[in-house]
Amino acid sequence: RVLTAGDNQATLQYFQATQAQGTEEQRMVARYGEALVYLKVQRLTAAEKILANLVSRYPNQPYYLSALARCNLEAKQYGKALKIYQQGIRQFPTNKALKFEYVFEFSGAQSVSGIVGANPC
Repeated sequence: RVLTAGDNQATLQYFQATQAQGTEEQRMVARYGEALVYLKVQRLTAAEKILANLVSRYPNQPYYLSALARCNLEAKQYGKALKIYQQGIRQFPTNKALKFEYVFEFSGAQSVSGIVGANPC
């Protein structure tokens, strides 16, 4: 929804409105959507605050961790982003999407097909 939204403000309002509905997990997914909108429009401090809270509350959710790392990359906090990716890869060693992001962002490799299966830590 966030990537294809033409109206970021309407998308943000949608996620904010849905935070009062459903189960706790559904409300947290709405917070995640809100953070992704903030990330998209470069409101990085707001995005990081939400994502850090989500990672703290739901440490077994790799998507929150990945988004937090991307947020730090956007903020040019490369060392912090690197640590988050490395933490994620240690915590989720079979998550190929997380490994791909790590390799893509930090290796400069032209081809990652043989690297994604390797342990980058």
